[in-house]
Amino acid sequence: MIVIIIITALLGLASLALVYFIFPVRRQRERDIDIVTRHSGESDVSDWWKNFREPGNVLRDTERKRLRAPHNLQQQKVGSKEDLPVDFTDWDITICYRNRKDPFPYKHYFLMLVKPDSSQTKQEWKLEFSLNLDDNVGEVKWSVKSFKQQEEKKEETQKVTDNIIERIVNVLYATNFSYCLRNSENFANYIFDGNWQSHQLTQNNYMRKIFNDILSNEDREKLSTLPLDIAGKILKKEDIMFPELEGMLEFRNQTNLRGFRFPEDDYNIIVVGPTGAGKSTLINLLFNRTVCVTQKNDKSNFASVTRYAQVVSGIHFCQDGEVRVNVVDTMGFCDIFLENKEAADNLLRDILSEHSKIDKVVFVTYGVISAAHQEAIIQIMDKFQYPRKHPDLTKKRDNFVFLYNKTEKMTDYEKLEKLQDMGKKLGADIGHKIPVMMLVQGKEEEGIEAENYVRSGLTTSVNCLSDAEFDAATKKTCKQLRSVLLPHTREVLMSPKRLNIAQMQCPIQ
Repeated sequence: MIVIIIITALLGLASLALVYFIFPVRRQRERDIDIVTRHSGESDVSDWWKNFREPGNVLRDTERKRLRAPHNLQQQKVGSKEDLPVDFTDWDITICYRNRKDPFPYKHYFLMLVKPDSSQTKQEWKLEFSLNLDDNVGEVKWSVKSFKQQEEKKEETQKVTDNIIERIVNVLYATNFSYCLRNSENFANYIFDGNWQSHQLTQNNYMRKIFNDILSNEDREKLSTLPLDIAGKILKKEDIMFPELEGMLEFRNQTNLRGFRFPEDDYNIIVVGPTGAGKSTLINLLFNRTVCVTQKNDKSNFASVTRYAQVVSGIHFCQDGEVRVNVVDTMGFCDIFLENKEAADNLLRDILSEHSKIDKVVFVTYGVISAAHQEAIIQIMDKFQYPRKHPDLTKKRDNFVFLYNKTEKMTDYEKLEKLQDMGKKLGADIGHKIPVMMLVQGKEEEGIEAENYVRSGLTTSVNCLSDAEFDAATKKTCKQLRSVLLPHTREVLMSPKRLNIAQMQCPIQ
């Protein structure tokens, strides 16, 4: 009788295991298949999916080998402008894609270069990076456009600049293709705007679903990061940006975020935003010199080349003494291709300890705010307990700043429109007035303070006129950052408004 009871209990446990472990895996696999099916246009891809998941699948094993290889382009020679078929200066360049189904459903990206001409005969060149199936290596191909107009889908067009030509030359002889790390979308985006991104590999996208189980944590950290040989060409200038600009941070040191803990008597700033938003550039402006490695891009829009978050520390000279300031340049947290919650928790785990106090959390966006970026930013806002759903808790908004960046070519009306859209999508009060405490000039020893206000939502511009000169809009951005982010008196370190991590209900262990 006892044996029968034990067997029955074991069968019950086995049934529970099926319900809680096997069935969820099956449902997840069915959802993955459904995602791939929708993008492939086929009625059913379950057979293909089954074949792809089987051990020994050539596509799967080959991509795994590419992931383990060094993350570089393995260029056969150094390119030069003379290697280009024509001089493309001032041509129109358009980033395009076509839907492909072989060897799996994905978007194949390429660039169209068109010479503006009033005549009916256009000069058009197509530039793409794809896998040569005969040699199983990547190749950069130039060709005269020969496919039907309706087969291509255009995303964006701009004029070819010297920087675009330089980026074409940088990748002209690339051979090291990888669907996950070095694909056609990475290639096209890098040439077009300097960002080595592939949105098809973002969380819950179909290419990510296809390759996700062969990606290690190290592989995920390399997604959408510049190949090492391109990153090695990064320009890093040590000279001061604006000799006439005073009151910015004085650089002291730089360290990796992992293992770093904020001293309680330091003033701490966290800068958050997607890759390419210009976080590193804005931090450089705070220090009035290049302290974060960036890649020079069109008109000084810079693309970050680091994936790991870093802490840049400096000294700020207030009216009543020195304050040590730590600025966290986070990785493009919503582009690290982990699940959003995991990304947010990892960020917090690296930043926060029970003694940490945060003075400003800065959210930087640009362009169209995608649904994925919106979701990820909101999760970070919730972790820091920004009162999105409680308009009466205005004081808790004093520690949050929202910057809509890269507005160089916008009118004042367009800037306001973009900033309002940012606030609407994030549930942020961009019109909130942040009080700024300053000592009254001439009465510093008496400790008499005056209260001023700055808006929590700002538009920022970084526009370089030449290698040595920056324009008035960039100088204005520097002054705005100084006003809204930096301390004006040492008294702020004793303010009860600082975000006290020990009192926050967020997972930091």
